[in-house]
Amino acid sequence: MIIVFSLLMVLGFVQLLLWVRQRKRTQHLELTFAGEKIYTQTMTQRLQMNSAGRKIGQIINDARFHLLGPEGELRIKHGIIIVVAMGCGTYINNEYLQFSLHFVLPALLVFTLYALYLRSKNKMRQEFESGFAEALNIINSSIRSGNSVLQGIEQCGYKLDGLVGKEFREVAKRIEIGEDTENVFMDSYRRQPYREYFFFIITVLINQKGGGQIKEVMSRLGMLISNGRVMQRKKLAMTSEVRMSIKILTVIPVGFLFFLKYQSPDSFNILLYNPVGQYMLFYAIGSILFGLLIIWLMMNKI
Repeated sequence: MIIVFSLLMVLGFVQLLLWVRQRKRTQHLELTFAGEKIYTQTMTQRLQMNSAGRKIGQIINDARFHLLGPEGELRIKHGIIIVVAMGCGTYINNEYLQFSLHFVLPALLVFTLYALYLRSKNKMRQEFESGFAEALNIINSSIRSGNSVLQGIEQCGYKLDGLVGKEFREVAKRIEIGEDTENVFMDSYRRQPYREYFFFIITVLINQKGGGQIKEVMSRLGMLISNGRVMQRKKLAMTSEVRMSIKILTVIPVGFLFFLKYQSPDSFNILLYNPVGQYMLFYAIGSILFGLLIIWLMMNKI
């Protein structure tokens, strides 16, 4: 009986030691996770505060960057497109609409600039996504070989061309000459304000600060980005018929208006110059735009 009681006491003592050891390990992990969470929140707040304080300047710089190009290479191309669009708009207005040029030309200029801005931004977004996925593969291969993340970034700068390669070359060059890593990555994020790049920056900074399983995190990040691209393609494939229907329905009223100009000039003149006809025309345009907005919102929720 005494032997059994002694054995139970020893087992209870061992269990107590194991519980204390597990408790300390859990507290250490909780503190590490809390520190990483606080650090991530601090970095996010710094980025948001800086972007909010310089919001107007950032918008102007972003518009200039996309309209003129990183090195001004789009200046001539976009200038020619604006001149052609203004000429075609003036001809169509004088031939068909006969609105005041003081209203048509500024509106056409703003619309053309905004269309060129969106086109350049979408093109840069696609280029970044394609290059960044390849960059993550290079960084993961470099980490598996025993190198650090910064060495992988430097390799990306030498091996990749285009937007991502140029950005990583700039980051590696500034870190190599001794600049603060956080400031370098924050400046880089302002130039490439994409969600995937923000996750990558936070992961690198946390690893530089406290270590961790960077190889596993980078692999998961690369997998998430690949899955996101696949889902985006699936969404485009699922909505292709709807998007084509929207384009056709948008073109039909415009074509009908030009058809009415030659088939029934009197009805065309009523729509443009009669007060009641103008109300009907504006109502039709507003209804079409409102319907397109609803469809666009519904498609973005897919």
